Amino acid sequence: MTVQLTREKLAEDVYQAVHSVEMEGGRVSPEFMGDARDYVNGLIDIDQWEGKTLARFKAKVS
Repeated sequence: MTVQLTREKLAEDVYQAVHSVEMEGGRVSPEFMGDARDYVNGLIDIDQWEGKTLARFKAKVS
């Protein structure tokens, strides 16, 4: 069964995830937040967001 999440629910989930990272002393990049905005707005799906995040990470550590 596929569940359609509302834009508001997606935004809340992203906010909670970012808040959790920040509470643990981490930070998220502006690029990550741009991708998060695109995800919430339906411009990319979760797999694309994950791919972009992993590509940036791999580029950074190589």
